Amino acid sequence: MTCKNCGTTLIGKQRMWCSDSCGAVGRLTMQDPEPDGDPEPDGFVYVIIQDGDPIKRTTMRNYFYHKVGWSGTMDGVKSRLRDLQVGNPQELVLEAVGVGTLATEGHIHNKLRQYHARGEWFLAPTEAVIASVRRAVSRPVFGLGN
Repeated sequence: MTCKNCGTTLIGKQRMWCSDSCGAVGRLTMQDPEPDGDPEPDGFVYVIIQDGDPIKRTTMRNYFYHKVGWSGTMDGVKSRLRDLQVGNPQELVLEAVGVGTLATEGHIHNKLRQYHARGEWFLAPTEAVIASVRRAVSRPVFGLGN
């Protein structure tokens, strides 16, 4: 597999990050060769926000935790929200959804890398996350100023 950002060859099937080479975050910065040149299928890029009080640190007012993810179906998005909620004491809310590919999600992760917290979670102002998703998706579904 190679990183879509920098072209570095990644070793091993379980390699999830390219931070050693280019700083890209998220499993979706990598690509396998597409079989028969078929284009990557569209699905849904979503933003889940951890609702509640924003982080209160002086330099981080109005920052919330956001998960930017991808699913092939809306049922998959809803299922992911339910699964994440089980392990989170704060209420999680589906904030926005747009049509996009796995590569779209990886592109958004890269754009938000300055806010990267862990995995696919970003500690950022909601406006910054929504703006990045709005610019990247092919069509808004909801929550993106549509």
